[in-house]
Amino acid sequence: MISYEKKYSINENTYLGSDLVNLIEVTPINGNIASLNILFKPKMAKISKPGVYAVFFDNILLYLGKYQGTSKDAFGGCVNRERWCKHLATITLRGKKVSCKPSTLQKVKNEPNLKSAFYDFLGEFDEDVFVGDRGCVTVLPRIQFAINNWKEFENLTSQDLARFKFHYISFENKKATSTGEYREVITDLEDKFIEKFHPLLNVKGKDPSKTKIVNIEQYKLFLKNNLTPLEKKNDFRKKFKNSKIYTDKDIFDIENDNLNLFISFMEGRGLDPQFIEESINYLDSDTSLNYYFTDIPDFRITGIIGAYKNGNPNRRVLITIKLPKKKRELKVNVFLPIEHLDRSLQKLSRTVRNTIPTEISIPFMQLNTHSDLLVRIISALKSYYNL
Repeated sequence: MISYEKKYSINENTYLGSDLVNLIEVTPINGNIASLNILFKPKMAKISKPGVYAVFFDNILLYLGKYQGTSKDAFGGCVNRERWCKHLATITLRGKKVSCKPSTLQKVKNEPNLKSAFYDFLGEFDEDVFVGDRGCVTVLPRIQFAINNWKEFENLTSQDLARFKFHYISFENKKATSTGEYREVITDLEDKFIEKFHPLLNVKGKDPSKTKIVNIEQYKLFLKNNLTPLEKKNDFRKKFKNSKIYTDKDIFDIENDNLNLFISFMEGRGLDPQFIEESINYLDSDTSLNYYFTDIPDFRITGIIGAYKNGNPNRRVLITIKLPKKKRELKVNVFLPIEHLDRSLQKLSRTVRNTIPTEISIPFMQLNTHSDLLVRIISALKSYYNL
């Protein structure tokens, strides 16, 4: 069998969580869990090579994942911002944007011991606020881990982040290689590693009866002997194609796929993806709004605008951004009457006054300042809804 080392330049790095991320304490979302009050902001320059990473806590393997760049550029994006910050936010259960699916919260309630500790530690909160999708969705194994380690995470500091290690093995071919080939390489290896270790916090490939509690040195030893492609005749992705292992797609893969899909559509229309990068950076610093990407694909920004008559929070999609199939423009629906937007934005809309949403068509040529137009729309929304 030919080793990947014959074809690729392989880089191996280990980062401490405290070197990767800054912790910024903010006000939690109104009605949400009080301890969800930290923004996890990237600290280092971009880390963007395609590869496979492992997350350790106190030298114990927690999670295995992959990074594939953007849809067209295996070396695009930033694994720290797009993956590792989210991992720390969800594993510690401290990220301001952390939320969960209704089914996940129900699973918490179905386990008496976990339910008791969860509500004892986290106090009173509005479940309708916690449930949802803010682009940083947690799952049951992560909630269990956070509660089991709540004494460490309740007052999270940079010193606590230093207990997390991110081991990253990345690939680079000296000759031109397609994005698809990089994806195949790292997906094969991720599958192989998950099948070997069944880490505590993976959903894909999760089998508690087979979980191996290994330290970083044992993991590196395994890497040394297994940097080879899967043999086609024994490709266990085919062997287990009907298995639950491959039907449970990891939520972080879904989130990243949706983001990359939207970026791919933008690039296909000739729009600089820096619009998305600047928008995400802006929204990550905002405590009143959340965002996520869908596989439509579109980009949605949400916020809580008061409460329904029954007292439950009225969480609405306030902005939806999508790209028409052929036109070189962004289609933006804003949950706001047109007269509350500035004149330059009103000129881009044909919506009648006093109707919601306002539909804005923004030509790409208007986006030469990247996220500026989005910032102006958000400012109008925040003023109108007192966010």
